[in-house]
Amino acid sequence: MATLQLTGTHLKTVSFYHNLEYYGPKAADILGEEIAYLFTSDLREAAIQKSLVQKCGIAMYILKMLVPEVLTKFVAEDMMIDDDKTRSILEQSNRIGECLNNSE
Repeated sequence: MATLQLTGTHLKTVSFYHNLEYYGPKAADILGEEIAYLFTSDLREAAIQKSLVQKCGIAMYILKMLVPEVLTKFVAEDMMIDDDKTRSILEQSNRIGECLNNSE
């Protein structure tokens, strides 16, 4: 899971088990839009109540926290494995993703 650190007004990912290269920016955009659509009211409420969401903003929270977690759950469900194994697979797939998505 990602660990986020707030430095002033900047949100920095300190530890991130994968960075979506295998899926690419298109997948991140599609998932982010769907998450925003499905959970609009929940995200607005979180932006009021949760300091992390307040400081980094809803869009950054979706991109840095929710999209990677949803991808992890998709892979875990598809492959019928636990989250730790999934994270390992996603981490190992980054190199392939870099090759696939750099041509976009």
